[in-house]
Amino acid sequence: MTLLFETINNGLMAEAPLETQRLPTFYPSAASCINEENGQVIGTCLRAQWFRCKGYEESNPPGLYSQFIFAAGIMWEKWLTEQFKAAGLFLGSSLKHQDLKAYVSGEIDILIRDPDMPGKKIIIECKSYGAGNYSAKKELVGMRAWQGKPAIQAHPKDQNLLQAFLYLIWFKDQNVSKTIIPYIDRSCSGPDGNAEFHITYEVHNNRHYPVIQAYKYVASGDTYVPVDNGRYVDRRVSFEGIMERYADLLASLKSDLPPPAEYKHVFTDEEVIQRFNDGDIAKTKYEKWQSDPAKNKIGDWQCSYCNHSDTCKAFKDEEGVM
Repeated sequence: MTLLFETINNGLMAEAPLETQRLPTFYPSAASCINEENGQVIGTCLRAQWFRCKGYEESNPPGLYSQFIFAAGIMWEKWLTEQFKAAGLFLGSSLKHQDLKAYVSGEIDILIRDPDMPGKKIIIECKSYGAGNYSAKKELVGMRAWQGKPAIQAHPKDQNLLQAFLYLIWFKDQNVSKTIIPYIDRSCSGPDGNAEFHITYEVHNNRHYPVIQAYKYVASGDTYVPVDNGRYVDRRVSFEGIMERYADLLASLKSDLPPPAEYKHVFTDEEVIQRFNDGDIAKTKYEKWQSDPAKNKIGDWQCSYCNHSDTCKAFKDEEGVM
């Protein structure tokens, strides 16, 4: 008997009918920069992009779950597009852009009229997530103070912020007033799972920094309001810093050796303990690691989700790093 979802799953994981190739340009969705406050990497590591641009086969291609997530994101984006059309704000969608000098190409999800500023435009970068993931909801929506601990400030995911900020600065001289990142809760657990971030910018010492305003749902008024202390300048990130990383990647591609690894597949015991104390590792994950550290290793999530994770690990084994 052929089952419905078995048919769908097989179709999602089937090989493409033709082996096509894309120009190995750099993607805004895989942008990165060096944190200007502490010197750490934010976003995608250069090594992962080096493998992709050099034509390495993916050692860890996206699985079935990732295909469903991707499909859900496309459906929500189409739905959001229809809402903007109904509201009379829609200007365009899937707008492709190339920065030939930096060798970067991307695609804007949606462009709308700014309803508050006649003649201005807003770029929409639609994102979806599952609010059933406590850590994700905590990060995006923010959480109230609990047991004497300070409230957690809501903020967009770093990789989404970098992408949205690139588009804003690229088009700031074409009457684009802001970029908005709406996060739609694909689990539909309630309107409080949705959030949006309005990204503008300020210039300091000739560098452009994102100004972020977070909004969340309030049930008492059935509306969305600014998050308390939700407007802030993200001094970690600058447009110039992102472009400097693209320049570094372009320079590294001229070499036959990949850039140094910027994330860790496995943390040392001391690093796990420190990150747990800093609140970067969930209690359940930490307790599982404590029960059997060798079996339940913990490392950077970037390595766990990297399409070239095993390839990078093989290089690391030769290099003697983790």
